[in-house]
Amino acid sequence: MLEEILAYNKQFVENKGYESYITNKYPDKKIAILSCMDTRLTALLPAALGIKNGDVKMIKNAGGVISHPFGSYNRQIKKFPTEKQNVSLKHILT
Repeated sequence: MLEEILAYNKQFVENKGYESYITNKYPDKKIAILSCMDTRLTALLPAALGIKNGDVKMIKNAGGVISHPFGSYNRQIKKFPTEKQNVSLKHILT
């Protein structure tokens, strides 16, 4: 399995497949979304929200929960430029 993944990646890089994903580090829509790291959401979440690479800062953790005010989520948010919005997946799908 690992060999297949590495072979695919090598071909991807050789064909410059990454070029359509190039963006800067700041989200175009100035939104952060906290989501569960559930693998079912990998393709579903962008499709459900109409977002593409570079639109939002996607932060994933177990359960999509902020458990500590000085944890990694808040450190990620501090890297944002001004005019930021924070959205929890629970606000969207419930």
